[in-house]
Amino acid sequence: MVMLNQHNIMKRILTAIASITLMLGACKQEYKYPGGDQYKDLYMPQAHNATVTKGLLMSDTAQAILFSASYGGPGKPNGDITVNFDVSAALVDTFNMANGTTYKIMPEGSYELDKQGVIPSGGLSTGSLKVKVKTKDVLNVFESYLLPVSITTNSANLRLNSQLKTTYFLVTPSYAPGDVPRQHVLKLDNGSIKAFPYGSGANLALIARQADNNMYRFPVKADGTFDTPSTIGIGWGDVQIFIPFDDRWVIRNDAGNMWQYLWSQTGQFQGGNQVGSGWDNNDLIIGYKNNIYNRNRESKALTRWPFAGCFCGGVFGVDGNWGEYTQIIPYKNTLLGVKANGELWESQVTENGEVSGTRKVGSGWDMYTRVIPFGDALLGLDANGDVWRYEFDPKGFWALK
Repeated sequence: MVMLNQHNIMKRILTAIASITLMLGACKQEYKYPGGDQYKDLYMPQAHNATVTKGLLMSDTAQAILFSASYGGPGKPNGDITVNFDVSAALVDTFNMANGTTYKIMPEGSYELDKQGVIPSGGLSTGSLKVKVKTKDVLNVFESYLLPVSITTNSANLRLNSQLKTTYFLVTPSYAPGDVPRQHVLKLDNGSIKAFPYGSGANLALIARQADNNMYRFPVKADGTFDTPSTIGIGWGDVQIFIPFDDRWVIRNDAGNMWQYLWSQTGQFQGGNQVGSGWDNNDLIIGYKNNIYNRNRESKALTRWPFAGCFCGGVFGVDGNWGEYTQIIPYKNTLLGVKANGELWESQVTENGEVSGTRKVGSGWDMYTRVIPFGDALLGLDANGDVWRYEFDPKGFWALK
């Protein structure tokens, strides 16, 4: 056995520590990629999206949209990089031609752009810069404007990423909360009211069951208000759900049975028949694109039934959390949902029930007991029986309060 004296042991320990220190120091040195400079570039992180949609309010105060530039490639900058930005107005026409759109550029005087930012030495981003947008008396409400913001030059003469050097901001102004215009168009009984649209074009009218349980047809006048009604049905008190289609109503009565009633566009009854039973386990039933959708009272699952005068096309589940809505409203090519807190959400839904996108488009809609689609407009029926008309445009945000 070889015995090491204390001096030799300490010498070996110190040698090992020195070797480890040298190795760690070598690890800290930045690896130099052969030809690495060719991979360095500048880009805008926001440009990863085709457009960046921004909903602003009509306000006297300028509102800020944030953007930035970032450094890409191996390592980090060893000196400050000044990055210059500008609005590329000519790209609006290029964008419109490529995407089949007709957006206008935001007019001069409606925005102020931070035209310069700095990526500090050892950093990777300029941090947030701003476009300050003026809306009131400058932009039109619910009109969408395109603002292409581009990196133009930089002090380090780094390459600009051609795919990510421009961010397209799509700006749509909306009314401020409480400033949304509405029109009082009708006063109904504040009793047992059910109301829905029926007819098309010049024959579009509001059908309402009032407190006397009779059905009334209210023609619409040129100014958007409703004319004196005609009585088109008597004794409809046992019907709780009305589902209008082009030439018929489908209804569910208190017994849970489904009936269809054929009506002319001007309100003449043309016959009817029973089309289903056992539908009393649903708390919501609507018609949309040749389908009937029902929501189970307990599970809150939404189901789609193709309907062409009969339920003869199968049954299909619909993806989504539909139980969070107190109302679901068919509106053109979308389903609108009102939540208990008054938020209004829009879901893009195809004829075969595929949901392709959902976004919030309003707030404060819990002030109405029922929201009714009426052509391009939405009608709000309040607890007093007053009907209010909104010239609805889903591009904007509708904050009623």
